[in-house]
Amino acid sequence: MQSTLKYGKTEAQMIAGVAIVMMLVHHFFGFADYRLDGNWIYEPVKIGGVSLERIFASAGKLCVAIFAFSSGYAIWVNRKGFASFKSIGKRILKFLLNYWIILAAFLIYAIFIGDNIPTGRDFIHNIYGVHTGPHEPYVNVAFAWYVVFYVSLLVMTPLLISIFSRPNRGGDIALLLCFALMPTLIGMSFLSKINAVPFDVIFGTLVSSIVGLLVAKWKIFDRMRRMTGNYAFIKGFFIAVFVLILRQIGLLTIGQTDISDALFAMLFCFGLLLMFEKINGTRIATILSFLGIYSMNLWFLHGIFFTGTRPLQVLLYYPRVSILILIWGLIMLIPVAMLFAWIQKHAWNSLSKLRIKSLSAR
Repeated sequence: MQSTLKYGKTEAQMIAGVAIVMMLVHHFFGFADYRLDGNWIYEPVKIGGVSLERIFASAGKLCVAIFAFSSGYAIWVNRKGFASFKSIGKRILKFLLNYWIILAAFLIYAIFIGDNIPTGRDFIHNIYGVHTGPHEPYVNVAFAWYVVFYVSLLVMTPLLISIFSRPNRGGDIALLLCFALMPTLIGMSFLSKINAVPFDVIFGTLVSSIVGLLVAKWKIFDRMRRMTGNYAFIKGFFIAVFVLILRQIGLLTIGQTDISDALFAMLFCFGLLLMFEKINGTRIATILSFLGIYSMNLWFLHGIFFTGTRPLQVLLYYPRVSILILIWGLIMLIPVAMLFAWIQKHAWNSLSKLRIKSLSAR
């Protein structure tokens, strides 16, 4: 029986691959108001009046908590790499550069088709992912709100590592609960009136990252792995499915909470990691890892179907059948995501060379 659970770079990429597919399902099929008239989908099977597509789309919303959980886990495992503000600043700049390149492409696309673009304060907000979304009256990277969260997470990383560095389980739980209460406290404070920064969203998503950090710190997955015994794949599958079902029941009864999504994300990732033990090295694992590598670009790029006047949306929904729409969407998006990854890499390398030359010239 395996006593430790492998959660390295490859496994993180595979989890990201699963999460990005969940996100596409969530956005492609979960919001009828995102779709223009005529871009309908075939929904033949319904349970309690709700189509399977909408059920899976609702479950797919857990993707954000999964990404945030994985980020928190990686921060603790690689905490030495987050030790200095110089290294953090480099990570922030690289992340923002990758986003700005895609934002620039969206704006060029808007100008080309004669659509509205953000101006003035809206443009400034768009630079760090705020005032973005399908309902904004201009072309934007529609699901880029995660930008402001991730940058905030990186800025807070030294503080998080510092306050959670002491070996005190009770203290860690108390701190986690304090962070879980932050969105409510912010909602009752003057910070809720500052619409330039969505503090409630930032701290709400932060809870999942802190749970990931604590799981890594206390090696909780290894402890859970020793309890699962044999038949890890089967048990992992049922854990993942049970988590999604339980979350759906929770949404229908008590509603969504940040701490519940954080815990669901933790258990879902544990189930996936158990399954990965069996499928590692297979074609499925290769596909998931591949999707994970380009997951952030896919996250930003699929917003092109849900922004502005949405002339490209008809292409996405042309197959009408949900599984075909998902596959067709990936076929269209993946080459573009790979192209932007190449552009981003060369842009970062060029920027790094300019910085080195600037430093050597002093």
